[in-house]
Amino acid sequence: MRRAGLPITCAVLCALAAGCDKSVYRGGGAGAAEPSAPPFYLVSVAPPDGALDVPSNAVVTACFSRAPAAGAVSGLTFRLIDEESGAEVPADIAPPGIAAGPCYRLAPKAPLALPRRRYRVEISPCIAAADGARLDVDRSTAPCTSRFTTGAIPDTYAPYFFFYQHRAEAVSASAIALSWFPAIDPAGGSPFHRLRYAVYQGPSADAIGYDRPVLLTLPGTLQCVVGGLEPATDYCFVIRPRDEAGNEDDNTVAVGARTFFAADTTRIALLYTADVFGNLEPCG
Repeated sequence: MRRAGLPITCAVLCALAAGCDKSVYRGGGAGAAEPSAPPFYLVSVAPPDGALDVPSNAVVTACFSRAPAAGAVSGLTFRLIDEESGAEVPADIAPPGIAAGPCYRLAPKAPLALPRRRYRVEISPCIAAADGARLDVDRSTAPCTSRFTTGAIPDTYAPYFFFYQHRAEAVSASAIALSWFPAIDPAGGSPFHRLRYAVYQGPSADAIGYDRPVLLTLPGTLQCVVGGLEPATDYCFVIRPRDEAGNEDDNTVAVGARTFFAADTTRIALLYTADVFGNLEPCG
């Protein structure tokens, strides 16, 4: 597949590379592969051209159709440029491993800048295969010059829970209803309608474990009912908001309630008898 503008761009890059003859990009020149030799071209680049929200710890990978010549892929022929400053990003280039195939990794020595920083990957078309074949730009399925943009600053702050606004109320012998005020996440975090709430349960405030919640609400939910409880039993609950990045508030203020007594209509009916005057007297 032919990519418009690639031959011109790559020819310019090639002219800047030491010891590289521009004639090789027209299919000729000294050292060109024999017609019977397998084609040598760029298969893929990651992050791909135009990628957005690339993490700051990203590693650039370039894969070829077959192995380049020893030393052909180096800091001169495989580069990462910070387009805002125009500076080359210091990085280590690792050759392919035993099972990695003909792919090279460019690992920046420091995290990439955030937020929304634009970077340019430059792969010189002067890179040659072991048999001397130059990179076939027209056959390549990835551009030798590509760009990507980093993402937003990671959200590392937990939302804040207004623990003085929550309450618990028994609704049956086996269920307690909980309600709370919406939490807030610091600027840049999740909006309140996308926060979820983890509910932790225990027999007392000091006996609540935080390894796993008994319930995790849907986003934006401000109430729930915890069921499967024992009758006439005290329960304590701690509610913690959780944002989309997985940050959870460390609230430990508990709220509690006691479930109703189990319904026993037979026993209630026999507790009292009525005399003819309608007065209630204990059955004894």
